[in-house]
Amino acid sequence: MKKLTLGLCLAAVFSSTAMAQVCKPDSITPTHPEGQYLNNGNGTITDVVNGLMWSTCTIGQTAAGGTCTGNPVKYDSWQQALNAANENKSYAGYDDWRLPNIKELGDLVERSCVSPAINLTYFPSTPSAVYWSNTMDVHDVNPDIPIKGLLVDFTDGSEFLTDVNKHRLIRMVRPL
Repeated sequence: MKKLTLGLCLAAVFSSTAMAQVCKPDSITPTHPEGQYLNNGNGTITDVVNGLMWSTCTIGQTAAGGTCTGNPVKYDSWQQALNAANENKSYAGYDDWRLPNIKELGDLVERSCVSPAINLTYFPSTPSAVYWSNTMDVHDVNPDIPIKGLLVDFTDGSEFLTDVNKHRLIRMVRPL
């Protein structure tokens, strides 16, 4: 009974959308070295380690004054997310923005933080939510089973498979 009660308490704490980010850099080594990200001052962040440029904000938000304003758009299906990425290919003077693959998206996870598990200095106002990748489950070849996509939950940084008909968010990326 104690384990069940503790589990329910932890679930309630970590499911709260109003929960502030918690980071433990003294006990968990930060994932990203100092200087990995550069703020370009135009709503984009350069990842110099991985050779990528990221949108500072989630689609639906606008970069303004060092933060992201507005509400992120939730996409009901993977196909909608892919279409939205295609519709948002032009941004900040570049026309090759796309939905990140699972490895790229997973590389944004800051393992020393939760709620959200991302560096809020460079990616402010990121919701503790699940984000689409463009990577689908290659083992899912049965036409009778819904396609499954790979996702990252920025609440805790977990990666998982799920059917692709759920409300999820997207962040855009482009190669340097």
